[in-house]
Amino acid sequence: MRAPRIQQIEEYILKHNTVSLKELCDIFEVSMSTIRRDVAELSRKGIVKKVYGGISANSQASLVPFHARSTVNQSAKQAVCDLAVQFVEEGDVIFIDTGSTTCNMVENLSKFKNITVITNNIDVIIRAIPYPNIQLFTLAGMLNRKNNSLSPMGTEEIFRSYNITKSFLAAAGVSLEGHVSNNTPLETPVKRAAIQRAEQNFLLVDSSKFGVSSLITFCKLTDLDKIITDKKPDDKYIKYCSENSIDLVFP
Repeated sequence: MRAPRIQQIEEYILKHNTVSLKELCDIFEVSMSTIRRDVAELSRKGIVKKVYGGISANSQASLVPFHARSTVNQSAKQAVCDLAVQFVEEGDVIFIDTGSTTCNMVENLSKFKNITVITNNIDVIIRAIPYPNIQLFTLAGMLNRKNNSLSPMGTEEIFRSYNITKSFLAAAGVSLEGHVSNNTPLETPVKRAAIQRAEQNFLLVDSSKFGVSSLITFCKLTDLDKIITDKKPDDKYIKYCSENSIDLVFP
């Protein structure tokens, strides 16, 4: 089991850039001594380096591809989607965002008789094909191979035609300053357009995304109706959401 875990730790560090040893212990549910041994091996390979307060990816590291990210925190991501589908109703027109979390919603939609999905997430498209009850609309555009996503031209014009009841969004980071951020500039217009057109906006993030700031802010926390995550966040996030009328949903 050690080799797969080390690979997952590598992917996690590359994605988040800098992490603490305690964070790795919590995420991978192993002891501090085990994490130290795993990190030492990654350090010997030149993949990570020790920095003040934790471990950092070497500057040559790039964004982890979608297929690799999809294996990290998989149980947490599935838990988030299991909660999210509870808010879907018969007849809904929903937007499912790109990301390795949101694609886990699809199988749970098989129980509905009448559901419409709009997406630029290739993995969502592939997973939805076997389910004739899902009316599927795809946002065609340039292929982003790292994220398995499509980035259409004229995003605002495309979305103007759709009446979306609920959008289910993904993010790389959620900060206490009220920012929801993303790593990929080409995906940002799609996220913003979906938020503008949807009656309700749901953010689906596993707990590792809290306290993280990524490249581009695509919305404010106050643009969201609900944040769905896999476990109770720190009290400071609960306080912020309560003060700003954002529903925080967790098991």
